Order: sequence, then C-alpha cells, then structure tokens
Amino acid sequence: MWFLPNVASCDAMEALLHRPANGFYQNYTIINCSGTKAGIGVDALDPVRKAMGENPLKTRTIMLTCGKLTTGVTLRPLGGLLMLRRLFDEACGCHRNT
Repeated sequence: MWFLPNVASCDAMEALLHRPANGFYQNYTIINCSGTKAGIGVDALDPVRKAMGENPLKTRTIMLTCGKLTTGVTLRPLGGLLMLRRLFDEACGCHRNT
C-alpha cells in the first residue's frame, strides 16, 4: 500500500508507474483506490481483493490510496506500507496497523 496525500497525487503516481521508463514496475499491478472512480464503500474493495489474489506477496500488487480502504476493512496481509505524505499535521487516527 502506498499512502499518498490526495486523489490528484494518486492519479499522478499511477500515471508515472505506468510509464515505460519505469521498467521495474511494469511487472506490478497498480490499483488506484482513490476517489469516486474506485468505487464507494464496499464497491472499492472487490477490485483490490481480485488483484491481490490468494497470496498478495506473489501477485506484485501496488495499492495507491489517500485514505480509502485503510480503516474498517479487512485485506490480506500487505508486504509493506509506504507513507508518501506528511503526518505531523494529521489527526492521531492516521496511524496504521499492518
């Protein structure tokens, strides 16, 4: 999971990761979970679960989010959480348990 500041940053990161110059990430499935295009509520969860499959450590999935699907849902274990946002001015509820 890559945790970014807002929907625009998730969209920009998705575009960057899909560029041919980023050869390392060409073998990864990029899922942008931000904004309404990703679905509202439970509708946003199904595409992520399908992409992650039974073993998320082998499916090479990167989930981009700015907060959606970070609380109140159960996902398979993630390989890591990359925080790409400032936390010093965020609410205490921004801490994640992975």
